[in-house]
Amino acid sequence: MRRILPANVVIVYLILLILPETVSSQQSFWEQANGPYGGSVMSLAVDPDGHIYAGTEGGGVFISNDNGASWTRSFVQLMNNRTPWFTEISALAVDPDNRIYAGTLGGGIYSTSDGGAKWSGGTPSFSWVGSLAVHSNGDVFAGITGSQGGDASGVYRSTNKGITWSLVGLRSYAVVALAINSVGTIFAGASSGCYRSTDNGNKWVPTSMPYVDVYAITIDANGVVYAGTDEGVYRSTDGGDTWTQTSNGILGDEVSSIVAGPNNLIIAGTPAFGMFRSTNQGAEWIQINGGLTSRNIQSLVFNSAGEMFSGTFGGGVFRATTQDSEWERVNHGLTATLVQTLAVHADGRIYAGTRGGGVHRSTDDGNTWESTSLDSVDVGAIHISPVGHLFAGSDGGTVYYSTDNTSSWGTLSIRLTDKSVNCLIENTSGKIFAGTNGDGIFCSTDLGKRWTEANNGLTNKYIRSFVVADNGHIYAGSARGTFRSTDNGALWSICTSLYTFGIYGLAKGPSGHLFAGANDVYRSSDNGNNWARANLPVVGKVNAIMAASNQMVFANSGTRRSSRVYRSVDNAKTWVDIDFGYPMYAFELGEGGNVLAGTDGSGVFRSVQSATSVRLEPTGGPEGYFLGKNYPDPCNLSTTIPFCIARVGPVSLKVFNILGAHVATLISENLQPGNYIAKWDASGMKSGVYFYRLDAESYSMTRKLVLHRRN
Repeated sequence: MRRILPANVVIVYLILLILPETVSSQQSFWEQANGPYGGSVMSLAVDPDGHIYAGTEGGGVFISNDNGASWTRSFVQLMNNRTPWFTEISALAVDPDNRIYAGTLGGGIYSTSDGGAKWSGGTPSFSWVGSLAVHSNGDVFAGITGSQGGDASGVYRSTNKGITWSLVGLRSYAVVALAINSVGTIFAGASSGCYRSTDNGNKWVPTSMPYVDVYAITIDANGVVYAGTDEGVYRSTDGGDTWTQTSNGILGDEVSSIVAGPNNLIIAGTPAFGMFRSTNQGAEWIQINGGLTSRNIQSLVFNSAGEMFSGTFGGGVFRATTQDSEWERVNHGLTATLVQTLAVHADGRIYAGTRGGGVHRSTDDGNTWESTSLDSVDVGAIHISPVGHLFAGSDGGTVYYSTDNTSSWGTLSIRLTDKSVNCLIENTSGKIFAGTNGDGIFCSTDLGKRWTEANNGLTNKYIRSFVVADNGHIYAGSARGTFRSTDNGALWSICTSLYTFGIYGLAKGPSGHLFAGANDVYRSSDNGNNWARANLPVVGKVNAIMAASNQMVFANSGTRRSSRVYRSVDNAKTWVDIDFGYPMYAFELGEGGNVLAGTDGSGVFRSVQSATSVRLEPTGGPEGYFLGKNYPDPCNLSTTIPFCIARVGPVSLKVFNILGAHVATLISENLQPGNYIAKWDASGMKSGVYFYRLDAESYSMTRKLVLHRRN
């Protein structure tokens, strides 16, 4: 029933934790949860043995050896070498010798000859690869769209299996599409139409295609060339001499991907309306979205049996076995999701809001995940109310809600805005606040049915984060400064010592300290009046920040291409690097005290050990008495309460129900001065609101907690 730990008990343990960590210890701090599955699949390829390769945005290359039934990651060694930009795989191609080529955004081109066990390459250095194609003679061509290291955009060629590359044409053109027909004519698509070469890339001439953006090119068995553009589909039956626009039946203007299959079948993918097929050389198109929950199509491929595979934005891979069959999601093992937000229900369920993939749910601490009915939505914020209702903020000014554990969702449109909802929070009076990307703050007092603007005093309306302090004050982090409201959102005032910084995250520790993530971590111990810089080892944009216990703080700093995660065990005074290559954009504390981290392209990671199972305190005695906020709150079976004793003497810590009846005694004894934690085992209690009170000498403090039992 009771568990207390004075600070002096854990001094040795603290010393062990703050020793410099090796690469091995860094990696052992985190383990990958088994999902959520999905993510953005930018490229697809099939080798002669039927193995399918999926290039993802942030997760590297995944391989399926069973026709998409399961996937395994292949680019592991590159990520462990701390080169995260190599995980954005924008193009894939297979040569006649079964060598696989992978083009990246910012890391050049890699290849493997052993089915993905080992990759080599990285040239042209720091190049952004838009497309890849392999000539029948074995030469490999790459369309380069830009570079960080000086290499010009254009068409590059390698005659030695990717070891070296040379620029052969279209210099300064961003080439995003390549295709080669049976006689060796190479077609290149750029933002100014289509170009071709008939001499293995040595000379290039423009075709007669109009001045359009070309996104994808494919060639059917009859040699007919099809191009997906920002003006639909163009077709050439004479090798590019003439082109005909042929988009009858396709919705929208853009065709982002296109692929030719057997029996004159052509599939066109769009960024908003899903997929269309044609069996008469593009004269007519029919929408084929049955079973397809993600309508933003990024890549397409056929296997040798004529089965179709589609890579989508946020939704992973879909498969259709025939042109008339419905699409089915085939994502098992494809942990390539970008997790933008995390929330933990009082009963232990974990919810992950993903980029383009909606909300996913785990009921077993992340070991397995399932998609909820809120699918294919860009979810940037999740809030769980004390009564268990879920709110999910998305783009377009929409908040979704669920009252049945995400079995179904309703829609709440925030009045007066069409901007993305970046953050959600509920204060102690039950008012819900929504921060938007340009229209400021909206609030609701009736669980989201009606919203009113709450921007009085805001000088920046790009709101990225919220936190509610122990005294009820609400803090809003914006693109320029942190704002505070002391009157339930009626008026906001700038926190003067942080007014010049873009704030990406806010957090509150159980001790009442506030933390802000900007170009560094900033800490306030006086309700936001003053902020002190916490001095991360390597400063940069702080994407996510969380106070896991009374002294432990986690912060992610950097960008997708250079990201670190740091941990502090002394309220952000000193830091230790615990990252090994994955950008992390969201932190949350799991039911068992494990730290959950939402990553950019690798799903959810979690700490191997609990961050709250042992109380970590800095050396030195406490300044006075203190009763901290319990965590987690709401809680399910148990919760932890931190407190501080200033002088030796009798101490009492008790729990009461909402009627004031005493239900548990956690502490009733003499204690030495120090910092302590007490754990309340609430397994025999009913769901509801409870209060816990600390009495020591003349000090008395009462705080509220919420118990929400698992159904």
